[in-house]
Amino acid sequence: MRKYIKLILEVFPIFIVTYLIFHYLLLPVTISGNSMYPYLKDDEISIMDAIHTGKNDIKRFDIVVLYSDDLGKLIIKRVIGLPGETVTYKDDKLYINGQYYEENYLDKNYVEESKSNYQTISFTEDFEVKLKDDELEVLVDNRIVSVDENFESVFDTTYSEIGVVRRFNGGYNFINSDGTILFPNEDFLKILKFFQGTYLVETKNEHFNIVTRYGKLLSNHDFLKIDANWSCNFLKVVRLNGLYNFIDTKGNILSANEDFISAEDFYSGYAIVQRRKSKLYNILTSSGKLLLERDCKMIKFAFYTESSGDDWYNNSVAIALPNCYIALVLKENGLYNYVDKDGNFISDEDFLYARVFHGSFAAVQRQNNLWNFIKLDVNSLSNSHGHNASIFVKSQDFDSVNDFCNSYALVYKVGDTSPFYLSYTGEIM
Repeated sequence: MRKYIKLILEVFPIFIVTYLIFHYLLLPVTISGNSMYPYLKDDEISIMDAIHTGKNDIKRFDIVVLYSDDLGKLIIKRVIGLPGETVTYKDDKLYINGQYYEENYLDKNYVEESKSNYQTISFTEDFEVKLKDDELEVLVDNRIVSVDENFESVFDTTYSEIGVVRRFNGGYNFINSDGTILFPNEDFLKILKFFQGTYLVETKNEHFNIVTRYGKLLSNHDFLKIDANWSCNFLKVVRLNGLYNFIDTKGNILSANEDFISAEDFYSGYAIVQRRKSKLYNILTSSGKLLLERDCKMIKFAFYTESSGDDWYNNSVAIALPNCYIALVLKENGLYNYVDKDGNFISDEDFLYARVFHGSFAAVQRQNNLWNFIKLDVNSLSNSHGHNASIFVKSQDFDSVNDFCNSYALVYKVGDTSPFYLSYTGEIM
């Protein structure tokens, strides 16, 4: 028993002293990550001074351990700037208050190797910061490929193969699973979640693009604006010239030969566009070609919707009912007609006025100023010859007509103030 007590008395003071040293005097730190590589390597254990941690004790180029609120853990960085100083990096050179400082702690071979591997001209991005009297500027040594301490926050990557990070210079970028920066030559002002793992990015010159879930730019072009929603696998964009176009799911410009003053979203493979030279309207197809041989003063997809009403003729281009291939147009001659999905006019007659379709019927004002209906032959829509609709009541026209509702339309015969009911079979009651 005395032997064990003696052993405890001998070992206990050593334990206490060791605990006090490593808890209050020296701090053992296990390196996790590659942010300080090659000076400090992953899984190495380093001993940090836990006493001289006052502001006056910290010297330039010291390595310090800090707690990051954003990451929720301790991080290791190197002190570059001291309180009150102006820190500038320009062309991979450090300037403090305008005076050049050599960074001898950086491995020059590794710096050049990293720049070559990541195809960038800079190991440290250019920036300048004026420190307050209670601030330090700290950086990591491995400034191209660092993940764990080089960033303030990492966003959700549930639907993507890449991560989004905010860098020490305030910009945003992407990383892959091994911590590689995907765009080493450019950070972004903003990165927003977009659609199915893709991201909308705003560049430093305030242009926009889309980054795919695999970390590639969707398009070779930047844009002033990108629409928020895909329609028929196309995105409406505003190009750098201020004009509209569309991009497909591969980022290709749909209409390669022409941009437009305005454009509506795609519906069933068609979109209404206003052309730049004529200031008139046409229909853009999903193949990037214009449907109509001649531009029109107005175009509206012609099948009835609850919101269409009778104000379709206003200055804005109305929205189409999905899955509708027929459009109502105001031709250059000031008369109205309808076109089919092949760009053919469905009536051999133009009209003074025309309404949208209710089912297979549309009310039209003929050039004799009287009203009638045209009936759409749905079975003939698949042919490419046009003229798929004809005057419904061939025996007479009317002073006025209401639209078809519940298989009937209210009509007024010429010179008669009494209303009649016209059935969808052509019978007048």
